[in-house]
Amino acid sequence: MNTQLLNASRRAVLRTRPTVSSTVSRRWASGHAPTDYGRIMRRAGGTAAVYVPASALILGWPWAAREIVEFFQ
Repeated sequence: MNTQLLNASRRAVLRTRPTVSSTVSRRWASGHAPTDYGRIMRRAGGTAAVYVPASALILGWPWAAREIVEFFQ
């Protein structure tokens, strides 16, 4: 029973639509694919949108705590 489920899940994975990067690499198999700066910038922007606020929160909480304590004194 377990092997049947495992094989079914493997077939489902193989039937999924190929990713953009694999499509690009297949399309330009004879040479290098042209650089997709839009995709690179979109990925970098998404990463920055997560890491910049998180790092500000992690590194800035001592300053914020001091300001709150000084406000209530």
